[in-house]
Order: sequence, then C-alpha cells, then structure tokens
Amino acid sequence: MNRCFKVALLLFFFSVALVTPVRGLGYSSTAGGYSVWGGENSTAKYVHIPAIYIAISGDRYPVVAISANAFYNNRYFLAVTFDSTSCLKELGTRAFANCTRLTTIVLPNTVSVIKHIAFSGCTQLSVFRMPEEIATIGLGAFRNCSSLPSAIFTGTKLQTIEDYAFQDCSSLTTVTFSYGGLKTVGNFAFLNCSKLTEIALPYTVTTIGKYAFMGCSEMTSFKGPGSPVIGRLPEGVFADCAKLRSVTNIPYVLVVAKRALQGCAELTTIDRLDSLKTIEEGAFRGCAKLESFSLSKKLISVGDSAFMGCASLKEIAFPDKEAEILVGTNAFDGCASLESATLPRNIPAIQPCTFRDCKSLRSITIPVSVTAKIGDSAFYGCTALDSVTSLMEAPHKFGKNAFTNISDKCVLRVPYGKKAAYLAKGWTESIFKGGIVELPAPEGIHPVRVTADGKGAWFDLEGREVLRPEKGRIYIHTGKKVLVK
Repeated sequence: MNRCFKVALLLFFFSVALVTPVRGLGYSSTAGGYSVWGGENSTAKYVHIPAIYIAISGDRYPVVAISANAFYNNRYFLAVTFDSTSCLKELGTRAFANCTRLTTIVLPNTVSVIKHIAFSGCTQLSVFRMPEEIATIGLGAFRNCSSLPSAIFTGTKLQTIEDYAFQDCSSLTTVTFSYGGLKTVGNFAFLNCSKLTEIALPYTVTTIGKYAFMGCSEMTSFKGPGSPVIGRLPEGVFADCAKLRSVTNIPYVLVVAKRALQGCAELTTIDRLDSLKTIEEGAFRGCAKLESFSLSKKLISVGDSAFMGCASLKEIAFPDKEAEILVGTNAFDGCASLESATLPRNIPAIQPCTFRDCKSLRSITIPVSVTAKIGDSAFYGCTALDSVTSLMEAPHKFGKNAFTNISDKCVLRVPYGKKAAYLAKGWTESIFKGGIVELPAPEGIHPVRVTADGKGAWFDLEGREVLRPEKGRIYIHTGKKVLVK
C-alpha cells in the first residue's frame, strides 16, 4: 500500500469520525441548525454534546436542539455535559425520559424550552441547574424525578410551568423564583412533592392550576402573587398539604374552589378575603386548627361540607345583606368548638346536617327568610344548644332528627302569637324541654283580637283597606299598628 493511499485512507476515517462523533450520537437538520439524538444501542456512561456539528463537507452548524426521544429509555449513561460555547435552545419531547441511571446534567443557559416529559422518570437525577433563558417547562417535564432536590429559577424569561411538570418529585425541597416573569403554574404542577417546605410565587403569576400543590405534605407556608387577576383559589390546589400553616398574599380571590384546602390540618392563617363571593364544596374541610374565618360582605354561597371538620373554628358570622345567601349540606358539620353562629338574614333554607355535632354551639336564631326547610339532622348533636329563636312567621315541619341530642334545657322562642302554630307543626316541649315562649310584641305594635262587632277600618302597611284581617298579621287600625290575635 503506497504512502499516498495510506494518507487518503486516514483522512477519510478522520472525516467519518467528525460526521459521526463518539458515543454513537447522530444529527438531523432542524430550524436554525442541527439537533442531536442518541443513536442506536448507545452504551456510553458519559455523553458529551458538542456546540458545533461538522458535516462531511466541512460546513459547521450549531447544535440547537436535542431531538424528541433522543435518549429515551437509555439505561446506561450517568451524566451529560455540553461545550461551554453551546447555543442549545430546546430539549425535545421525551429527550431523556426514563434514563433511570442519569444523575447529572447541567444544561447550557441558552436553553429556553424543555418540552413534554423531557426528563420524566429520571429517578436518579440529583444534579441539575435550571437555564437562565428558560421560558417554558413542558407537561410532565420532570415528573417522577424523585431524587431532584431543587428547582431554582434565576432568569427573567420563565412564563409557563405546564401541567404535571414536577409531579412526584419526592425529594424536591426548594422552588425559588428570583425574578418575576412567570405567568402560569399548570394543573398538578407540583403534585405530591412531599418534601417541598414552602413556596412564594412571583407577582407576575396570573393563573394557578387545579391541584397544583396537592399532596405537598411538608409544605408549611404559601405566599401568593398578590395579583388582582388571581380571581380563584383553584380546585384542590392545596388538598392534603397536612402541615400547611399559612396562606397569604391572595387578597383578590373571588372563589375558593372545591377541596382547595381540604385536609390542611395545621392551617391557622389565611388572608382576609374581602372580595370572596363563593366558597365551594369541601373548600376548608378538615382544617382542624382553623380558629377564625372572616366572611366577605360579597359572599353569596357556602358549598356542601365547606367547613366540615374544622374542629377549632369558634365563630361564624354571615354578612348582613339583602341578597340571598345559600349554605350547603354539612357546611359546618363537626365544628366542635363553634360557639357562635349568626345566620344570614336572607337564607332560604337550613340544609341537612348544617350544624351537626357542633357541640359548643349555645344559641341559634333562625331568620324569617327560612321558608323552604330545616333539613334532617340540621342541629343533631348540638349538646350545648340551650336557646333556639325562630323568627319564622309561618312555621313548617323540620326534618328528621333536626333537633335531636340538643341540651335538655333548650328554650324555643317564637314570634308573638305564634306558639300554637309552632306546636301544630311539631315544635313541641318534648324536643325543646326548656319550654316554648313567645317573643314580646314588636315595639309600637298593639296586639288585638278581631271581633264581629269590631269598629273602624283595617289597612295593610301599604295603606290598602283590608276587609278581613288575618291572624298573625300586622295592620293599621284606629291609627295604630296592631297585631291580630
């Protein structure tokens, strides 16, 4: 073999080595440069991804992406490194998913997008630095990275953390946002991050997804963005955060959605929610240490089981307003420390089990607006209840066991002239063993009896003449307000 042929052969092999670098990497053309992939049957333990791809022609192209599925399911390599001059922009879908031995990867700061499930299932990943240029973290990007200790965002461009992004990162203790920019935290984004201790969202956040922090069982505090566009504390957002003690900086919330704080057994502090209109089903269920909660003047509804099991809650006072307020089934069921409850004056019904087993409740006033019902077991087990004042002018039967197991000294007070009507509907002294008494006639109103020879005209309170006055109603008669008996 002559010398010239040997030189040509060496040059050929050298060019092939440049086209197909070591460790089996392959390259594909993409927008702005080339993307890299892992090749077939790669068994390398350490992978280095260059900044430049040199083609057979000698042309040089920047490596700007790691392809979708590039190293998917690789069970061999331990670490990935990059050139210091790398201009990598994007990690594709499943790029490193299920690389179960991968422990270390330090992405270039130029990376702006980590796509769906890029690192999902990398259970040994423990050394990772979030790029400063990162703008989007895709759906499930780090799901089940159970050794990942921290997610520290030092850049200003991050806008979106998509659904399930850090789900089941069971070693994640720190999530830090050094600057604003983040707008969206997706559904289930940090679900079951069981060692995450606290989180403070930047002021730029406008959307928090449902169940975003559910199951963060070591989290003790949450500081919201304080943004006026956060109108909703989402469904299940802190459900089962068993050690969560405080939720602050959420002043503009209109809705606390269902199960938002369910199971937050240590919760003692939550911002005054002056804009709150709706508390949905189970929103605070099981918040056993919550002692006080201020109800907004804008409130229109409290959902089923909203405060069920809030065993330390001592007082509930609904706002005094003309608009109707709905209170759901089991709303305060099991609030064993509840001593005082002031119902809204325009509540149409008291639903089943609303105050069941509120063992410290001593008195209740039933507004005149309760025309629909008092449901089954509404006050069952209120063993300290010794005073019930009903303002209903037209009493109706109450539900099964509504007043069972209340105090043996409980006194029922009813409107003037209405005792007989209450007795007829089952409000008897066998239930209210302290007796049934009528309230005094309203000030300025004189009780009278209508007789066949009664003199003078009768007028209703709007000045219209009435030919046959009815018992229990108030009229104008001989220049006075009178209550007909």
